Amino acid sequence: MNSKEINVKVKIIGKDSNQEKIFSTSLTITLKKFMNIVLEEFGLNKNKIDKDLRYLENIPIFNFFILDSSSEGFTLNLDRNKDIQLKVIPLKYSKKEKKYIELEPEPTIRKRNVPKQIYQLKISIKYISPPIWRRILISNYSTFAELHDVIQEFFNWDNYHLHEFYYYTQDYIHRQIRIQGLDIDGSFSPNLDFYDAREDDIRLCDVFSTEQRAVNYLYDFGDNWQHNIKLEKIFPYKDGFQSPLCVGGKRATPPEDCGGPYGYQEILEIQENKKHPQYKERITWLGGKFDPNKISTQIIKMTPREIEQKFGFNSEARIEKSQH
Repeated sequence: MNSKEINVKVKIIGKDSNQEKIFSTSLTITLKKFMNIVLEEFGLNKNKIDKDLRYLENIPIFNFFILDSSSEGFTLNLDRNKDIQLKVIPLKYSKKEKKYIELEPEPTIRKRNVPKQIYQLKISIKYISPPIWRRILISNYSTFAELHDVIQEFFNWDNYHLHEFYYYTQDYIHRQIRIQGLDIDGSFSPNLDFYDAREDDIRLCDVFSTEQRAVNYLYDFGDNWQHNIKLEKIFPYKDGFQSPLCVGGKRATPPEDCGGPYGYQEILEIQENKKHPQYKERITWLGGKFDPNKISTQIIKMTPREIEQKFGFNSEARIEKSQH
């Protein structure tokens, strides 16, 4: 088979029709031509195709496989009134089974073979000014579950809300990748429909790279505390390194359940105005006046130059080109 051709299984799924057939087609064929071939083969009326699909008619079908970003293929709605769907699934020939079989979905996040290193990360709570941030040094072999624990510790969160990590791929698709965090009961939900991986199965080095410099961490789906995690530098790993280290930071973490960035800003304004009708109520809820500049986390304060002198190679650390 030509490298520009592909074998696919096409399923027609609907109330009155459940059929499937195998087609060999070019990856560069447009959706319109492909649909004409498929619908004619299945004996379906071309005039009843959902009008929304006509905006996609001239797009080559390989774009749909790329946009899906997996080997699972793609699904199109043919007729909304009759709820008919067309599902296209790529196939490969199995010499062992002597037939075409569906491809196994490729992992969205691939495990990478990289040397052990030290990552310098700057973690900032988004949508708050002046910024609240911590700078940490952590092994690149640490999992995202361990990074979650580190963020909770160094930001002094109470760790009783749901959380997740997510980021956007650095290609033209700019697809969102979501990493599932533990449920409140300390277990993982078996439903991974909305996630690409679990945090205990993915290391930092499997995601962070020269191209992928930023990841987001969401804590508390109600208050919506968004954290930006930026890979600043990579140092060679040194024996005796005690990971993780918090080597810098500014400002106190907001109180839990205060209503997110907007609610936090409101609290700061109210506690400075004794005439505000909610002043006593808020001060009581806070347990006293809240100091936004006090950091309760113990920080080993080191300047960027001191960090490089202690951990850097030839007194100079840099983001190294990743090998995928």
